[in-house]
Amino acid sequence: FNIPINSPITINHLISLKLYTDFGTTQKEFKAYCRKCSDDNEVVRKSSEFAHWFRYLKESCTFYGTVMKANLRVWCGLNQCLMFDSMQQHFECPLSTTIEPNVANTYAENGVILLLKRANAKT
Repeated sequence: FNIPINSPITINHLISLKLYTDFGTTQKEFKAYCRKCSDDNEVVRKSSEFAHWFRYLKESCTFYGTVMKANLRVWCGLNQCLMFDSMQQHFECPLSTTIEPNVANTYAENGVILLLKRANAKT
């Protein structure tokens, strides 16, 4: 990333956040595309359509976001069942969460609801 320390958030970062949070159909397609890729570099390489959006979202979280508090728990509803290798997971794709389990349940449909916490003090 090439963002100087203490730089104000840019309009491109704000637009990327607004597109993600306020346009559900677009968000759903974007997340589905990201899950098909194995890492950030593959996402960028495979699609110029989403590459800039993905970069601005990642930069927004990394440089302008805050670290989760140790006691914070968030819920995530996924509309499909997933197979995990272990109980400890690390997500490198966009993941919508809520502090309300009922909200997560509306997104889960016949899938799964995850209760998530931060992995360590840097996440």
